[in-house]
Amino acid sequence: MEYFQLLQLNREPFSNSPDPEFFFESAVHLQCLQQLEVALRLKRGLSVVLGRVGTGKTTICRQLLRRCGHDPAVEVHLVMDPTFDSPRQLLDHLARLMGVGGEERAGERLSPRLLKERIKEHLFRQGVEKGRITLLVIDEGQKLEEESLELLRELLNYETNESKLLQIIIFAQEEFAERLAAKPNFQDRINLLYRLRPLSFAETRAMIGFRLSLAHPEGLPPVAFSFPALWLIHRATGGYPRRIVNLCHKVILALIVQGRIRAGWRVVRFVLKGEGWVSPASGRRPVLAALALVLLLALGAFYCYPLFREAEAVVGQPTSAAATPVPVPEPVLELPLRLALEFTGSEELGEIVILEGETLGGLLARLAGSERPGRLAPLLERTMALNPGLSDPDRIMVGQVLRLPAPGPEFAPAPGYWLKLALRPDLAAAFAFLRRHQGELPLRLALARDGGQGLVYLVLLNRHFGSLSEAGAAGEVLRQSTALSAEIVRVAADPGPAPRTDGI
Repeated sequence: MEYFQLLQLNREPFSNSPDPEFFFESAVHLQCLQQLEVALRLKRGLSVVLGRVGTGKTTICRQLLRRCGHDPAVEVHLVMDPTFDSPRQLLDHLARLMGVGGEERAGERLSPRLLKERIKEHLFRQGVEKGRITLLVIDEGQKLEEESLELLRELLNYETNESKLLQIIIFAQEEFAERLAAKPNFQDRINLLYRLRPLSFAETRAMIGFRLSLAHPEGLPPVAFSFPALWLIHRATGGYPRRIVNLCHKVILALIVQGRIRAGWRVVRFVLKGEGWVSPASGRRPVLAALALVLLLALGAFYCYPLFREAEAVVGQPTSAAATPVPVPEPVLELPLRLALEFTGSEELGEIVILEGETLGGLLARLAGSERPGRLAPLLERTMALNPGLSDPDRIMVGQVLRLPAPGPEFAPAPGYWLKLALRPDLAAAFAFLRRHQGELPLRLALARDGGQGLVYLVLLNRHFGSLSEAGAAGEVLRQSTALSAEIVRVAADPGPAPRTDGI
């Protein structure tokens, strides 16, 4: 049994071979392919596609060959590795490809002049007499020597009054641009110069869903990637398709080993750690910095749809948030700022038991809503005062009982809209929720008074929104990318009457 069959897939979804069937029509790749075909049909001569390693040059090359290979009006020749010791070797190779070389006279090879003449005659027969297009595709074009470029320039001179007789498409890495700049006579022959860019986050998400759907017999694979996992994949790979495929392949293997079908942020991080990847966001967990940006991107560029249900609608076209409005619910709780984190004389919030892997700074950050040392300093000072036996805040022990200070109004959530993920009656229950989702979402605590004027603990997404519509859109993102539901909380700037909290 193949490994992917354990996940009810009938083929490998993330193979590193350039399978044309797995060609994902992102906007940049589809546009490149279309422009190449237009240049080919119009017989414009030389086209060059540049891109960094892993941007999908070889995949586009194979897709182009697939489309042209079934067209009787196009004669296709491919040079996969143009590493030739001399332009004569390249000339011999091209003559053999076109079926006009290889003959010897009295033990001597045909002269370069005669080979060029035969190639010219072949191109004329194909292009003028038979009405066919002769296409030469060169992959790994950065390996072409200067003399070989000069030979290609000569071949491009073969033309009629209307068009070029030979169409050349070169796929090369970015370094090839310097070679072109040093050869102005060759550079002037370029009709189309296309630079591939990495995939956007939305394209990365759609590409992963597309490949998984293609690998399932019914197009509905049980394997799912969470929204934070997808963001981390894009962040770690930079949006380069080859890196995305390689990383997702390893994530699939990790799911099989762990007996899971859902790839969350932790699974991706586990795979990345095995690769030696270090988050560029030093000093904080990747997701803590990531989720705020993810939500911001979600608001400004797209809304998060189910990953696999409508992948085809996402392919190859930008998604507009305005085109697909998300219903905006009303806030379920109004909090005057003065009551958001206000206590009646008590300096202590309560006690918690330290668990493995927890730090004092991480615990206080949940109360302050910030990891900045300057913001945490007052809380740390008060924590030390409440815990005289705590001599070193960097060394707290598992099982240790820690008394937490009550943060004052200066640590209240800013006026505006927030997302409430949970409401708990006591500190222990609130921290249990926080711990259960630590590393997945940036969360913080806030407090309010219930109908009986007692305190209740709110677990908020640590992300402030300026409008109700933004908060509603972010709540939709969370709902579709996690198993959590969120309700909107409004924090008012001006003190007002006691808030209604019935039923919250």
